[in-house]
Amino acid sequence: MDKSIYVIKNTNKLYFDYPSFKTFASKENYPIIVNHIIQTIQKILTIFPTFEIHINLFSFNTSSLAKHQEFLRIFAGYSNLFGNKLTDFYIYHTPSIMDSIFKIISHIFYHKDSSPPNFILYKKNESTDKLQALI
Repeated sequence: MDKSIYVIKNTNKLYFDYPSFKTFASKENYPIIVNHIIQTIQKILTIFPTFEIHINLFSFNTSSLAKHQEFLRIFAGYSNLFGNKLTDFYIYHTPSIMDSIFKIISHIFYHKDSSPPNFILYKKNESTDKLQALI
């Protein structure tokens, strides 16, 4: 799990690697994975006042969305913990089904008492260079 969800060293950036995530994620361990993400964000927030999320969605498609919808639902239950501390949400290898994904993600991180994060989407052709610069 630490190779798919981690903090980029000396930053406030949480990195989530879907290609790694999909190799071990299942309905049985979604709560454990969400707990790991929450704890990782909390560690970031002990050092930094805000955080960013960077997600590599390489190979994500409509069946991936259906398969991991429960994971998103569980994670959404904790989104109120962050308030307006999430400033930017980067998505790499943006899939063609992004409209569906964006509706789910933006709902998770929208709170009436805070501004929603900035969503930065990178198409597949620009993602590899952006990810190499990030990691």
